[in-house]
Order: sequence, then C-alpha cells, then structure tokens
Amino acid sequence: MTLGSNWGCFFSSFCLCFAALGQAIGAETEVEPRLVYVVLEGEPAAEVAVRLRDRGLSKREIAVATRERIAEIATQQDQLVALLGQVQGTVEAQFSRLANAVKVRLPFGQAERLRQLDSVVAVKPVAQFHPLTSTSVPFIGATNVWNLGKLSATGKGIRIGIIDSGIDYNHAMFGGSGKVADYDRNNPKLIEKGTFPTKKVAGGYDFAGDDYDGTRAPRPDKDPLDCAESSHGSHVAGIAAGVGVLTNGVAYAGGYGKGLNMGTFLIGPGVAPEATLYALKVFGCKGTTGLSVEAMEWAADPDADGDLDDRLDVVNLSLGSSYTYPEFESNAAGRLAKLGCAVVRAAGNSGNNFYALMSMDDREITVANSMDDGIENNSIEVTAPPDLRGHYEAVEAGFTRKLEEVGQITGKLVYADPPQACEVLKNPDDIKGHIALIDRGVCFFLDKIKRAKEAGARAVVVANNEGGPPIAMGTSGGTVDIPAVMITRRDGLRLKQQLEAGVFVNLGGDVTIGGPELADQLSPSSSRGPVYELQRLKPDLAAPGFNIHSAQAGGGAQPLLSGGTSMAAPHVAGVVALLMEQHPDWSPDTIKAAMMNTAIQTRDENGHPYPETRTGAGRVNPSLAIGTPVVAFDAESPERVSLSFGLLEISEPFLAKRRVTIQNLRSEPWSGSIAITKTLANAGVTLAPIEKTVTVPALGQAEIKLELKIDPAKVELRSDPTTPPEVKGGPRHIAQEASGQVWIHGKTASTHVPYHMLLRLVGDHRVEESKLAVRKPEGVAPVTIPVEGG
Repeated sequence: MTLGSNWGCFFSSFCLCFAALGQAIGAETEVEPRLVYVVLEGEPAAEVAVRLRDRGLSKREIAVATRERIAEIATQQDQLVALLGQVQGTVEAQFSRLANAVKVRLPFGQAERLRQLDSVVAVKPVAQFHPLTSTSVPFIGATNVWNLGKLSATGKGIRIGIIDSGIDYNHAMFGGSGKVADYDRNNPKLIEKGTFPTKKVAGGYDFAGDDYDGTRAPRPDKDPLDCAESSHGSHVAGIAAGVGVLTNGVAYAGGYGKGLNMGTFLIGPGVAPEATLYALKVFGCKGTTGLSVEAMEWAADPDADGDLDDRLDVVNLSLGSSYTYPEFESNAAGRLAKLGCAVVRAAGNSGNNFYALMSMDDREITVANSMDDGIENNSIEVTAPPDLRGHYEAVEAGFTRKLEEVGQITGKLVYADPPQACEVLKNPDDIKGHIALIDRGVCFFLDKIKRAKEAGARAVVVANNEGGPPIAMGTSGGTVDIPAVMITRRDGLRLKQQLEAGVFVNLGGDVTIGGPELADQLSPSSSRGPVYELQRLKPDLAAPGFNIHSAQAGGGAQPLLSGGTSMAAPHVAGVVALLMEQHPDWSPDTIKAAMMNTAIQTRDENGHPYPETRTGAGRVNPSLAIGTPVVAFDAESPERVSLSFGLLEISEPFLAKRRVTIQNLRSEPWSGSIAITKTLANAGVTLAPIEKTVTVPALGQAEIKLELKIDPAKVELRSDPTTPPEVKGGPRHIAQEASGQVWIHGKTASTHVPYHMLLRLVGDHRVEESKLAVRKPEGVAPVTIPVEGG
C-alpha cells in the first residue's frame, strides 16, 4: 500500500477545480475574506466506524459502511458547493472522516447568509495555530524501556504523524545522508526520484506549500520537506522517534540494547527510535496555520480509500492558539482519538497564568513543559559575605556586551532604586562603578539595563521574578555596551537579604552548574490550566521540553537547541509508541491512564509540589507505565482520567459523591489501600474514600467511591506557594483551587489519579428598590445603601 497517493490526487485536483469557481463568483468584490467551517447535518464517517466497532461488527463490514457514508457526505456537500455563489464563497477543503464540513473562504458579513443555506447546522471560525517553540530521553527512563526484558519496546511497528512544519528527511537524525548539499538540491514543490518517502519518514503530505502563512491560500504538494527557516517539525520529530546521530555526523544504524553508549551521540535517539514517522506539513516557512483538520483527516485515512482501519497510531500536535476556543478543531481531534489514534498536544507557552490553556478534547493527552537533569548554565561567583560564597546559576543576555569580550568583572552588588528600574534610577551615586542588581518585571530588559549603564554601572545582574531557571534576556531591537546576566528568583532573594553586609560578585568565570537541581521543575513559560470556560483540569502530564537538542532542518547532521511545550509533547508521543508496541490491545484511553497513573511528582526550586493545573498528574515515567498492573480513571469520564469537579459556587455546606474505576490488566486479582494526598490543601474542603481498601478481580474492574464535603465557613482563599502574587509587575489574577491525588497503593505497585476543583464563595446579596436623600448641597456626603440577603 502506498500511503497518501489518493490524498495527493484529491487535494491537487480539488484545488484546481475550485480555483476556477473562485474566479467566477465574487471576482468584482474587493473585501477581505475570512475562513470558516460550514458544518452540515449528519455524522462523519468516524462516528459510524466507532458505533459499529462498539457493536462488534467486523472490520470489513465497518469499511463498507464508512465508504458508503463518505459517498453520501460527498453528494450532500456538492449540493452546498453549488449554492456558495450566493454568498461569494470559495471552497478550500472538504471533510468527511472526522467532520461533515466544508472549509469556505468568504467575504466578511456573509456568515449569517451562509447559515441560512439548506442543511447548514453551524458556521465555525477557522482557528489559527502557531508553532510552539540529549539528556531528556534517558532522564524520563525511555532508554530503560528499550532494555526491559519481556517489556522492552522501541516503537517498532508504530506509526507517528507529526502535524507541524514538515520533516527534513535528508537529516541524519532520520536516517538521511546528513549532507547539507542534498537538502539544498531538494525542490520542496516536487518529489525527486529516490528522495521521499524513506524508510524512516514513510509518508506524509504538504497541505500548505512554503509560501503559505495562514492568510494566503495554501498551495499543497506531495513533498512535506521542512523549511530551514522553521525546523520546528524536524526538531519535534527527532524527539519523538529520531534514530540518533553519532559524533562523526553519521546516522546511527540501530541496535538499542544494553551496550548502547549515549556518549557516542551528537544527537541522542528519540524516545521511540524504531517507530515510523509521517510528515503532515501544515505550516509554510513562516506564519500561522489553519490546516490542522486537513492533516487529522489524512491521519484518519492515509490512503483515502474510505476504510479508517489504517489510521495512524499516534499524532503529535505541537501547535498553539492561546486564549481561544478552537471548538471545531478539538472535536476533530476527539473523533480521531475515538478511532484509536492517540492524540498528543502541547499545552502551550503562555506561562503560569490561570486559563492560559486553549480548549482541548478530553481524549487528547495535553503536555506541560518540565526540565531534565542535564541542563547546565553559566554562573556568577559570590565572594563575600562568607555565608553566601559559591557559584550561582546565571544566563547572559542576548543583546548586551559579552563577558568573554571584556573578561571577568568583580565588584559590589548594589540594589537599584526603584528595584525594577522602570524609571530613572534614584541612586546613581551608589551604583556608579559597581554591579547593579535589578528585579525582572513591568518594563523591557533593554530599558532596565540602559538605565543602569546611564547610572554608571559596570554590569547588571537581573533577579528572575518567576520560579525555575534564569532565561536569556532578549529584546526586539537595540544593544547595551555592558554585560548583563539573569539569576534565579531564589538566588536573588538570598542575595537581597545580605546586601547590607556587602555582597561582592565575580562575573565571567567558566564554572557551569545546573543538572539535578533543575530536574522536574517546570519551565516558567508552560501554560497553566484549567481549560477556559469549561473549567476542566488540564494539562494531563509533564515532560522535558526545556533546552532540548534535536534535528535542525537543512543542517545535514547538525543539532538545534530549542524549548517549549512543543518539545515536551513529542516525548509523550514517543512514550505512547513504546506502550502501543508492547500492549497492542491497549486503547488510547488506557495508555493515557497508564501514563497519568504512574507519573512522577514535579516540584519547584523550594521543594513545593506544583499544583495539578500546572503539571497534571506529573512527569511521564514510561518504565512504570509500561508495566503497570492496573489503570484508574474517573468513572463518569474515563477518557479524561482525572477527577475534575469544575467550578463549584459555594453558598452553603456542599456534598458530592464521585467514583474512580480501577481496571485490572492482569490475570490475577489486585488489591490496594486508598489514600488522598493534598497538593493544594484547604481547611474547608475534604475529599475522602468511603471504603479504605479495594480488590479488583482478574481482568476485571472495581470502583472506589469518594465523598467531597465543603464547609464554606472554613474555606480559605489563598494562592499556591509555587505562584508569586505578581505577574509582570502587577497583581496576579488568582483562582481559588483545591487539588491533589487519589492514591491506590498495592503490594508491588501504586497508581494515582489527579483531582481538582475551583472554589467560589457566593451569596444572595442584593439591593432592593428604595429611596435615598442627599441633603448636602455640595462636597461629599455619606450614603447608606440597604443590602438584603446573606
């Protein structure tokens, strides 16, 4: 079977056909168009397949039914297309596998008329997504899974779709020649003989074309080669399933047994190095994309024959759409997951802000960004006072003079006034000739450091205002001719406490630090949940995504260092492939539960556990997940796994009951004791098991009953210790949460399910209609307004 051949014919002829239609209608009207999904009556083919599968029909019978449904949808959509001239609309894509919908470009103001056409159920906007931009693979334990005896897995036989900017299949990370010249000769608009597909990148499609930027019409072709300007998709693909590149620049030929020496690699292998990759290119060389649903449709039916049984096993979506509600795209992803394809999505890089996550389907596996134990940074040396002596992690700014140019700088640390240096400094005499200490926040790094230089500072140390490691300070333009570094928030607080005693520092040494101290901390940029409007708990898991080395498109064999939840998600996609290889009978829901149930707790630099809205169940641990004897999940929403109570508005004592299902994956009974741990404890909230133990029959299920009690008189309103009260110099919006984990401890293994709720104390307070009299003719007069209720 040649995957994608029919899709290529479909898309190319489709685009030509409707280009003519676009010229024929509305050609005289010069208005800015918009893209929408036109949803039609009737279910898509995926829903038919799932329903018949659940009824126990054979694969052949399901394939016949889905092909019939696809043909019916085509006829229905043809009737709609014939009417689009009434709204000056042109077609860009049609969907029948994961949605019964047509993507239409039409002038502004025509959406309402479009809704009035026959069989139109809804008109939804097309969300624009953007790319979310070693030691991590051994850190999570993937290399252990490659050598786990009977449970060993490397992803062999599992197909992973990378919905992104394409893949540079010439790169050595994917078994290519590793020669830059081969990439440079490659015409990205066509497939030269013998170039694509390859053994590693076995298929795919370019839905975009290099010139596509999210606003222009796409120009699809059959060659999903990644742009060197982007490299996002290649980097992501290498993390999930790259073969590895040796220090001599040659692709590693394989063999991932116990004798594997990670020190021989320029770029370490991906998590599932023997999985097969599919490049589903939805980005051009720059800009955003509205083509993710086209790629998911392809993943549901790679050969476009109407039989959805050949869907891909896993897809990775390292795409972001901050603070929006991409309902149509989320529904398509959910249907793909229901078919049996695990959907892994990056949580986003909007930081530690409540509701920063976009809406996601419960079946998706949403991944936050954590750090591994191999991250190292430069340092500053504190030489006095004695109790502070030592090296402190530091990162140089990208726009200031480099320390290697000026040499070491030693001097006294002087705190700026005002501390954030967002206005002219009031203590220039103190700062002149010394090293300025400035707090991060409110204004631009460039402006802070310029003011310190104007005050006579020889260098600047910026103290971070967020947990985690320091960052490389950047600017949109401009330079400053003195060095500047950032240190961590924790180190900044330590130094400030001793300033009166005189703190002296040395900048420019060659000592690097980091490593284990940073392990399992979260990146400050990782987006926080819960999901906006729906109030559901996300993310689901965390994985390393901070400063990850992987393939550089157009680089031959060279690595690229990049970070973000984009890099965290493919770690989990690779873990999914390992579990699928070892357990082909496990559904995506079971695999998601296995990973969440065995995840490791993440903690900040002070040892405080991160709340579930930042890290979900914790950092993924494949060596535990692949061998778990049981999985546990919310009985009412198995696909979500976590117990998400949503927003609870409390005006009186509250009581609710929930159930957790435990599924035994082994052929012998399993017993465990139940315990509740509180990550964010609240005196007014009690979640407790009704029974203290549970026994699950062999290959069977059992339920744990839980009781939630809330006493509004005892509810505490406070923030979690990992979250500072300010963000960007202003007060942070705080959502009141209570969260933790439901643990079931067996003799040889334990499992846990995260729980979460948002709390809002409410009352029936109102102002009744009444009359007020103000007797003073001028000035301020007190007025009493009667308030009723309680």
